[in-house]
Amino acid sequence: MYHCDDVFYRDMAQKYNIKYFYDIKDRSNFKANPDYKGVCHVALAQEGHCKPGEVLFGTDSHTCNAGAFGQFATGVGNTDAGFILGTGKLLIKVPPTMRFVLDGEMPEYLLAKDLILQIIGEISVAGATYKAMEFVGSAVEGMNMDERMTICNMVVEAGGKNGVIAPDQATFDYVKARSDEPFQPVYSDGDAKYCADYK
Repeated sequence: MYHCDDVFYRDMAQKYNIKYFYDIKDRSNFKANPDYKGVCHVALAQEGHCKPGEVLFGTDSHTCNAGAFGQFATGVGNTDAGFILGTGKLLIKVPPTMRFVLDGEMPEYLLAKDLILQIIGEISVAGATYKAMEFVGSAVEGMNMDERMTICNMVVEAGGKNGVIAPDQATFDYVKARSDEPFQPVYSDGDAKYCADYK
């Protein structure tokens, strides 16, 4: 019998030789934990686990962060996570897509967080419920990966199922600096239909 989840997970990781288990061993001194990577939706990106064209389900509502890599990434509950672990599958409804065309140059005094908060303010905190939010345009193309992650991270605050930004050279450079695993990017069809289009 386990008295807390972290002991159970630590034992399972050791038993099954799980390579990517980012453990906290010393809670009194975080610097003494070289394997600990922090918040999972950030660690996944920083450790090279987010790759274009892949699907990612996580038990963190901000799993949608990985949409910055051109992934379909969304948070799920523990029951769905257990089903995924047991079967390797999950039945989900394909969300309709809202497109946000963000052209122009961002002023220096504005941050990506300001931009997504403005969008959420315009569409409301329920304005993207069970919808994909796709971000395109020259302002997005000019963002670094941290800024793109900020945009996608916040779609859940509008009720979004996922946020996505098409991968480009900035994406590929970020991923290849952290992983040598192959990936296959995917892009929206040229004639894709959107349930809403914002410019």
